[in-house]
This record gives sequence, structure tokens and C-alpha cells, in this order.
Amino acid sequence: MHFGKNNPRFDFFMRSTTGDYQIASTLIEKDLTIYFDPSLKFTQHIAEIVKKANCRLGLIRSAFTSLDVQLFRVLYKSLVRPILEYGNAIWNPLFKKDILNLEKVQWRATKLVYVIKDMPYEVRLEYLDLPTFTRK
Repeated sequence: MHFGKNNPRFDFFMRSTTGDYQIASTLIEKDLTIYFDPSLKFTQHIAEIVKKANCRLGLIRSAFTSLDVQLFRVLYKSLVRPILEYGNAIWNPLFKKDILNLEKVQWRATKLVYVIKDMPYEVRLEYLDLPTFTRK
């Protein structure tokens, strides 16, 4: 991966006992489960964590037939929210579409609580005592 517009993009080699090997250049690099691209926009990373969080929501949905508020809070805050927040000091979303993708996961999650599923999203958040991603 190369950073900078004026970077000459040199080829790098690694020496070993059997010969020299060229180190491959990549467009996206994953380090500590955070995806980095040369522009540092983190759109790919947000897409990956949204996909992973949605899988966790599917797991919760299939494991529990109905959720009360207390059980939902425990499950969401321990299984889903950490995926969405891990390393956010590094990849804090810049674009509105990325924030909306993160917010959609939480919107979908709050629909799992049967008692409040027909309420508006903001009311569900207040009822569950959860912040939005725009407030964080």
C-alpha cells in the first residue's frame, strides 16, 4: 500500500536464503481488524463491520423468539455494539452514508424488541437508553 499522491511507488524486495522476493503492493490492508486504504476514508472497513454486525443480529434473532428490554440491552451491548465501535477513534466515519449504514444496524436491532417495535426510532432509542451514532 502506498500513501500520498506524489509517492513514487517503489517496489520493495525481501531477501531470503532462496532468493529475493518482491513484496506485493495492495490497495486495502487489514491491521488489527481495521481495513486501511490509501485514501484513509474507511468506507470498506465500515461496510465490513456493518456486515459482521448484521450477522450477529441474525444470530440473536434466530436464537431468541422474543426479547424483553433488559435481555436486549445485554445482548446488543455485548455482542453487536462492540463490533460497531471497535477502533472508532481511528476510523471515525467522515461521510453521511457511512454514518447511516452504522445507524441502520442499530435501527434494525431496536426492532427486535417486540414491545417497542412499532414505535418511532428515536423513541425506541430513548426507551432502550442507547445513543445514536451521530451523537457519539
